[in-house]
Amino acid sequence: MAMMLERQKPVKYPALAKGIAMPDDHIPLVQLPRELAAQFTGAPKYSALYTKIVNGELPASRDGGRWIIRRADLPAIARALGLKRAPSALSA
Repeated sequence: MAMMLERQKPVKYPALAKGIAMPDDHIPLVQLPRELAAQFTGAPKYSALYTKIVNGELPASRDGGRWIIRRADLPAIARALGLKRAPSALSA
């Protein structure tokens, strides 16, 4: 059975619609695969992450039509996905 994580309240970043960058402590879902791959081995593709987020299996918030992930949640997401730290991330 998949580990269910508590869904976060919506975070409003109206600046995203205007192309202004969001705070450094949040990342959009489209960047999540790259962030996970940089720190962990075996990171899943976007479509698998999207499905898990929509199903409430991973922590994320909505900003309009975009899913936003807190950087602080990356370790919890990696644990939920069964990922292991990448050797290069261990030395950083």
